[in-house]
Amino acid sequence: RASARDTSVQVPVPNGGDQLVTMTHAADNAAMVAAAVGNEAAVGEAFNCATPSLVTYDDLVRLCAGAAGKECEIAHYDPAGFDKPDGFKYKFPFRDTPFYVSADKASRLLGFSPAHSIADDISWYYSEQYVAKGGLDKELDFAEDDVVLGRVPA
Repeated sequence: RASARDTSVQVPVPNGGDQLVTMTHAADNAAMVAAAVGNEAAVGEAFNCATPSLVTYDDLVRLCAGAAGKECEIAHYDPAGFDKPDGFKYKFPFRDTPFYVSADKASRLLGFSPAHSIADDISWYYSEQYVAKGGLDKELDFAEDDVVLGRVPA
């Protein structure tokens, strides 16, 4: 266990870390829903809500570390060769393959345009959400990271 205030750790990232993903801001989700409400062009349609700003898992780790003013060491691992033990709670990343969608249809029919990108907003998330809500004072447990990285048996 360690404090978020003084810890530099290896961050496990699956495969090569170059999988592209989108991290869509909740305000952009709300804006797209609002653009659909009462809009005749939305009737009977389904829309993807996403930012066109793609980021790799490695970039996401670096952005998070940078927002926290920390150095990071990325440790790539093979998820195909890793069997999650029973009760294992490790959640990041959500997928080990690229995952993103296009919001072009929502843009075309609803006039929706995302206003946020993770690269621009990560410092706000860190300071106004994590730090402001006491995140620096919480104990962090990296035991599952150690299992993923093969430092301890499962």
